[in-house]
Amino acid sequence: MKICGRGSLALVLIAVSLALVAGSATAAQSVSITSFGYKAGAPGVDVVLAIPKSVDTSARNGNANWRVRVVVSYTSVDQTFETLDSGSIAIASTTRGASIDNNTDTITFQIPLGTHPAPGAGPGYSGTAELISPSS
Repeated sequence: MKICGRGSLALVLIAVSLALVAGSATAAQSVSITSFGYKAGAPGVDVVLAIPKSVDTSARNGNANWRVRVVVSYTSVDQTFETLDSGSIAIASTTRGASIDNNTDTITFQIPLGTHPAPGAGPGYSGTAELISPSS
């Protein structure tokens, strides 16, 4: 008795592949760092993030309390390695920047230096960004 021929096996593999592709297309919302900047004498490091337009709109309309958190590291004017943590920041309290495309906006805010020394001439910024959903 023949249960599964080559044609049936091929159809099963195609169906599984399509299901995996469809599953990965519904990935969670994310945020990415576009740039860091510092102007001499400023009280903090400027951060520009790319976020989904739907998240930005929802946060600014008061429909959901979307937040972001950024951790940035840099080399200071004292040649020390410093790390700043923004903590949780409401997207609605940031400055809306330009749209990157129909699905992506940019936002800008500043992470205070506090007692940390200022970034040096070649700060070598690196960082991570997290999008915090309203249900968190």
